Amino acid sequence: MPCAPQNLEVSDTNNDNVSLKWLPPLSDGGAELTEYVVEMKPEGSSKFAPVVHVQPETPFCTVNDLNKGDKYEFRVRAKNAVGVSDDAAELDSPVIAKATCGMFDGINTTFTNVPHCRELEYVALSIGTCVQVSHLHPSHNLAS
Repeated sequence: MPCAPQNLEVSDTNNDNVSLKWLPPLSDGGAELTEYVVEMKPEGSSKFAPVVHVQPETPFCTVNDLNKGDKYEFRVRAKNAVGVSDDAAELDSPVIAKATCGMFDGINTTFTNVPHCRELEYVALSIGTCVQVSHLHPSHNLAS
């Protein structure tokens, strides 16, 4: 059986989803990986359940249909023809399904108005593939 994936981390959160990413396991157990199994449980629950199956060349995913403000625990296991890893990559703490202030989607930068973030005005300057993002105090609002 393969070893557990490594370095599971949250790459983004939103009101109804959480995006995760991880690194492949150190060993595939002698057989090619067939998938990753992402498991989740609401905080306080005693049992993890599989929620997403991911192809081995894609060590990231988004878990959808979460409840805004709820806390969730996630872990990821590696699977091959022999079986599923005994151990799992786990997050250090539960994740809250909530929107973040801004989202970066590669070359284009988009910032959304999220109620709890309105105290900041965001300015993004994109030059080629480099992006500089900063925030201004409301008294420095460029639109005024």
